[in-house]
Amino acid sequence: MTEVRNQMSDVKNQISDSVFLFRIFFCFSVFCFLFSVISGCAPVKERVKEEEVSIPPSVENPGALKYVDNFDKGCSPNMIGGEIFVKSYADNSIQISYDKEEALRNKGYSLKIRYDEILANKNPEVVIDLNKLDISAAEGLCFWIKGKNGVEKFDIILTDWKNQRTDALNSSDLFNISKEWQKVKIPVEKFKNVDFNYMGELILRFNYPQDESSIYLDDVYFYGPPYVFFYSLKDNLRSFPEKKIVDSENLLELSDKKLLKRIARDTWRYFDEAVDKRHDMVCDYIDMNSDRIYRIGDFTSTTNLGLYFMCIVSAWDMGFINKEEAIERIDKTFEVIFKLPRWKNQWYNFYSTTNLQVTRPYVSSVDNGWLAAGVMVVRQTFPEEFNKIADKLLEEIDFSLLYDEVNGQLYLGYDADRKKLSDYHYGFIVTEPRVTSFIAIGKEDVPEYHWFRIYRVAPESWKWQTQMPKGIMKRYMGIDVFEGYYIYDDIIKVVPSWGGSLFEVLMPTIVIDEEKYVPESFGLNNVNTVKIHMDYMLNKRKYPVWGLSPCSVPNGGYEEFGVADIGIKGYKNFRVVTPHASILALPLMPEKVIDNIRTMLKLYDIYGEYGLYDSVNIDSGDVSYRYLCLDQGMILIQINNYFNDGIMQKRFHKDPIAKKAVETIKMEKFF
Repeated sequence: MTEVRNQMSDVKNQISDSVFLFRIFFCFSVFCFLFSVISGCAPVKERVKEEEVSIPPSVENPGALKYVDNFDKGCSPNMIGGEIFVKSYADNSIQISYDKEEALRNKGYSLKIRYDEILANKNPEVVIDLNKLDISAAEGLCFWIKGKNGVEKFDIILTDWKNQRTDALNSSDLFNISKEWQKVKIPVEKFKNVDFNYMGELILRFNYPQDESSIYLDDVYFYGPPYVFFYSLKDNLRSFPEKKIVDSENLLELSDKKLLKRIARDTWRYFDEAVDKRHDMVCDYIDMNSDRIYRIGDFTSTTNLGLYFMCIVSAWDMGFINKEEAIERIDKTFEVIFKLPRWKNQWYNFYSTTNLQVTRPYVSSVDNGWLAAGVMVVRQTFPEEFNKIADKLLEEIDFSLLYDEVNGQLYLGYDADRKKLSDYHYGFIVTEPRVTSFIAIGKEDVPEYHWFRIYRVAPESWKWQTQMPKGIMKRYMGIDVFEGYYIYDDIIKVVPSWGGSLFEVLMPTIVIDEEKYVPESFGLNNVNTVKIHMDYMLNKRKYPVWGLSPCSVPNGGYEEFGVADIGIKGYKNFRVVTPHASILALPLMPEKVIDNIRTMLKLYDIYGEYGLYDSVNIDSGDVSYRYLCLDQGMILIQINNYFNDGIMQKRFHKDPIAKKAVETIKMEKFF
């Protein structure tokens, strides 16, 4: 056990071994980590009429602006990821710097453009890269400016991604520059022949003879109607919800099977519509929490792409689309996937759905695992159409690049900016990354014994864990494994997850049939975990509904929820439930899950055009009006499994990768 304890200390400080990489880029307002709990009883909702989406105008709303840069950082890149540079055709005729003394409102910096004598026909340019910004709903360009001498002039030009240019606008025809700061607004009508869906560059060209001087620039932004950036992104999607709340009374009148089918069909609408129609990439989220402004997460992860593939297949299975449409959608997304930037043929974790750029240069082992799972399902569903391209993708994903041969575990990933592997590993078996380990073994990227180098429980020396594990030592493939477990309420044995959430335990079951192949290990553990979750919420906490997992929260942000008693670290929050956590248990306990969903629909306004919203605070009744691709995907796929006798699992296990790996995991018994 000494070796085990030394290796396990490597992961001791992980905040969440199970969701770390799925949610790391929700700094686009998703990872705000704000949450407040109001005590009291769960309220019965008042029946409301269908609420039309309404976004009233407000000139004070900062959402009417999309900043290019306010230069407060005093360095490049700008606020939309573009560089600022000089394109000069006369040596040293123009220089740029960041000036703190001349900043607008004495805040941060301004951009200082200094030039020596400008000669005719030399045309030096200061270029601000707009990084393929989509600002199609803009009404104009705005900036603050002043000059050293008050007589400076230049041309203003916009370009798009095809390098089409507007006509040069002479600054002196638009405004009279002065020695004091002034605000300049240029309407879009002045900028013709460029595509505002894909902006290229903002260019200041100095082509008029003039003596040495300086110009100061600050607060450069596009302006438009309230929520200009939201509307600019919205027109990229195939569609968008027109109503925020859908009255669920008619849902409750449906039979169980019709109710589930309705939820599945509405959930499919997310994957049908919340997709960039130019790039065939599904968005990470749609946020309708506010009455005034909605948000679109115009980025996606490799996990999202894997689930998107499986959701397209599920839509075909359930009759929502025909085979030809399913094949066409998958084919288009495959085409885009192979155009994305990569590291050693490994896909990065997050990409912009708007411009396909890498939004964070991190290669995630777990996310590429879920991409591989989705491709395996596609390969077995449509072998004639996708066998070749699926083979290529699965061959190029190489988990050995993220494998630590010393401790036999997978690193969380690789940080291309830092040029180093992560400091931590995926160290516990009852978490959703076990799908990645399963596939890595089946691909022979890692040795079979890797499965038994992953820990079942933390050692007793970790005094901070929620309880001391019990169990015995067993030996598999030459590896000593402590088959440990916790005991809930002095009755139920359970191998704990990191946080005690259903997501960690049950997400792998959308593709791995653990009831069939490993009934005395994960199969039994999954059932025990669901029983514990129901008992904890319904009996111990006296709440009307159950289903604890990481999710978005009603007042914004994202938090982790679970039954702390069965988590190694244990997520302490329990007052917010999420429908996807319950539906993951649908194949295990269908009647209990359907009753739970019916109760949610009865008590809370939790249903919209794309199905069940992400979560509800049981104490306050507040709903998180957000759809997350990850959570919606689990709902649709698991309902498909329920209706079609585990069809996604069967396809997955039909794949030669899964056939090889399943033999490794069969030999274990937990209790």
